[in-house]
Amino acid sequence: GLIASFTDSTISGNIAELDGTASLSRGGGMALLSNGTTSEITIQGCTIANNIARDVSVGGTLNTYGGGALIGSDGFVTIRNSTFSGNEAEFAGGLYDGRFSSGPFGNTDFEGCTITDNIALDSAGGIFSTNVQLRNCIIAGNAAPSFPDIEDDDLTNLLGFNLVGDGSSQAFDNSEATDMIGVFGSTIDPLLVALADNGGPTLTH
Repeated sequence: GLIASFTDSTISGNIAELDGTASLSRGGGMALLSNGTTSEITIQGCTIANNIARDVSVGGTLNTYGGGALIGSDGFVTIRNSTFSGNEAEFAGGLYDGRFSSGPFGNTDFEGCTITDNIALDSAGGIFSTNVQLRNCIIAGNAAPSFPDIEDDDLTNLLGFNLVGDGSSQAFDNSEATDMIGVFGSTIDPLLVALADNGGPTLTH
């Protein structure tokens, strides 16, 4: 399986283009694909910002997934203290987290992450999630016609101290008393400022 690690890095200003010779465009900033259950992918202290997955054959972003990143792995993925911001695609503006099989497969664990200011032209402005666990994360301020912040495909667990700006129509498998979940008409604003140098290795909100 795939073994990949990204630490204290900025992935910004990239474009994945669909020009009519392929069926879809995936992962504007990065695409990490592996169908092995032994795969281990780690993203630590990174900022993935202002990337685009788009369809230039029609001048839009038709059939594009994961503006910031697309992760397709049946193994284990860990994303810590990382920011996904200002990315764009048709589906999953910030991050598309998918699986190749119906299982068994590993989790994608998010801890201390911020997913904001991403855009999807169809659904899942912030993140499309499959078998995801979230701790101490902010997923808010993203935009899409449906599921502006998060689209939960299967097994999304909120494990405490998360803020989801708009979790409308999401049947999270678990949430804790310390999780804050907004809904349509009563979303939660995390009061984030623009990306800036806040003293770490990459720009953050």
